[in-house]
Amino acid sequence: MVCLLVILCLGSCSGEADSFGLEPREIRFEIMDLDKESLVAEAKILAVGSSKEKVLPEERAIVRLALTRGDAAYLETGDVCRGRLSDASGEPFAVDGIWPDDTGLWERLDQANSDLRRDVERRKGSATRAVGALLSEFAVIDQDGDLLQSSFLKGKITLINFFFTRCPNPKMCPTATQRLKVMLEKADEAGVPNLQVLSLSFDPKHDSPGILKDYSHAYKLDENRFRLGTGPSLLMKDLRQQIGIATRKDPKLVIDHTFRIAVIDEHRRIIAEILGPDWSVENTLARIRTLVQEEKK
Repeated sequence: MVCLLVILCLGSCSGEADSFGLEPREIRFEIMDLDKESLVAEAKILAVGSSKEKVLPEERAIVRLALTRGDAAYLETGDVCRGRLSDASGEPFAVDGIWPDDTGLWERLDQANSDLRRDVERRKGSATRAVGALLSEFAVIDQDGDLLQSSFLKGKITLINFFFTRCPNPKMCPTATQRLKVMLEKADEAGVPNLQVLSLSFDPKHDSPGILKDYSHAYKLDENRFRLGTGPSLLMKDLRQQIGIATRKDPKLVIDHTFRIAVIDEHRRIIAEILGPDWSVENTLARIRTLVQEEKK
């Protein structure tokens, strides 16, 4: 396939790109074919963000894109996406930071989170849901680029926490992920067979679905029971406030944050919380089993 390269005309092309909110070096494209082994996709360019660079893919051109391993793992032929050109020097163009860009998906995401948005605005600075309270209906984008709605919680006991893939503190996010993984491995034997995990990202600008997919593979997570979620910054902030996580900027860290894992029952009610990083897998499983048994009485 011959890759078409042209001089980008900012005057004629920026109008369509602006309608999609594309930033410089961003492209919107449809995957026409995908080789998951070579990590190369054949794609039709739908829009190009304005840029001072002289050589970029032309709109409506068919080009070859080099994907990250995480993106190639979940993307499929026919998907419409947007991503950032990390190398536009020649074919195949290296692209990362890929997000699904189907209009219907984002409309469903907004609709699913409307109650959450109103609840956070109404409560203002006191949006944290305490033990015994119900979480608002919500939805996020998971590591497969799909809409994951709060119906995911139905019939399960779910551990919801926040993390980010670039966390440099081994005692925080990496340790929490490892312990949550072990909890799922021991859940059946501990008498909590319907346990699952939802880890939400503090860092949605970096943690796109493909980054989450790579993270899941790196930790060898059971994706049937361990889902990772991301989404627009405002959505993740609303969810963080509901779960009760505080953050602050620290020049030594990417994100400094408090620690809380919310234990959610099958009706979206918070039945327990895990505070601080020093918690035991065995003791937590025993505590959850006791709470579940008491609920059934």
